[in-house]
Amino acid sequence: MNPYRAPQIESNWWRIVLYLFLWIIGVFLFSIPPFIFFSDFLEGDIPDVLMNHLGYQSAIQLAMALGAIGASWLMIKEIEYRNFSFYRLTFVGKLLIQGFAIGVIMMLLFSFLVGVLGVIEFNYVGLSTRLLISFFLYLLVAVAEEVLVRGYILTNLQEKMSPFLALVVSSLFFGSLHLGNHHFSWIGFATISLSGFLMGLLTLKTGSISAAVGLHWSWNYVQGPALGFAVSGHQEIGILSPLATSAATFSGGKFGAEGSALMTILSLLTAIGGCYYLFDRKLFFGSKRVFPKPEFSEEK
Repeated sequence: MNPYRAPQIESNWWRIVLYLFLWIIGVFLFSIPPFIFFSDFLEGDIPDVLMNHLGYQSAIQLAMALGAIGASWLMIKEIEYRNFSFYRLTFVGKLLIQGFAIGVIMMLLFSFLVGVLGVIEFNYVGLSTRLLISFFLYLLVAVAEEVLVRGYILTNLQEKMSPFLALVVSSLFFGSLHLGNHHFSWIGFATISLSGFLMGLLTLKTGSISAAVGLHWSWNYVQGPALGFAVSGHQEIGILSPLATSAATFSGGKFGAEGSALMTILSLLTAIGGCYYLFDRKLFFGSKRVFPKPEFSEEK
């Protein structure tokens, strides 16, 4: 018996549109309990206080993750009749650790460069419980965005495009998710898009979003709660406190390490190296999928 069953919606573009709609609806529904629980904070001029409340942030990020997971389940099982492995939505502990290590190395290398070049001076602040809570908070951020972008959207795009072009489009979409962030800069947009490209490379190479989740997780966690930089414009309190001694173009300013042109260059060089060393050029720029497709689900 042929295990393939045609999706109810043939167009990949319309499937992506429907997926994003379902994700938004899911996030809204899962956000209702946090809004009710933290309703006292929503009065007057408290939004800034609320946005720095780790409990509220964690609840909202959980809603984002559950929204992405729920939308993925509905699309994959009820609309497309496929397996989660087709969308690389699998967990591999070893890959998660490897991706986490890459993120740590990149952020430490950036901090070393800005320190040596005299762009930033780091002062020790101290440890706090925020460091532990943020560890899990940024895991939720990584899961939500990787399921959304590197899981569902990248795979759908790759059915219509070469791996390289699918990575470019999905990475620009990832960068656009941060357009409304505080202290937004186009340098930050470029860095975030390039980091998305790196996460996509790992996803295509390993066949799982696990490494991308690990990289995303440590990228944010080390940047913010450890080194003290803002994370994509969101101000953080870290073990260290960075003091900029040069223009925001190099220090990143209030947008964080991602707003630094030095981080953009570092991400670009890493992305170029990844393209060169991880993939055969003909496969990467020519085929619509790097590896053979997993079998479709025999279930409805």
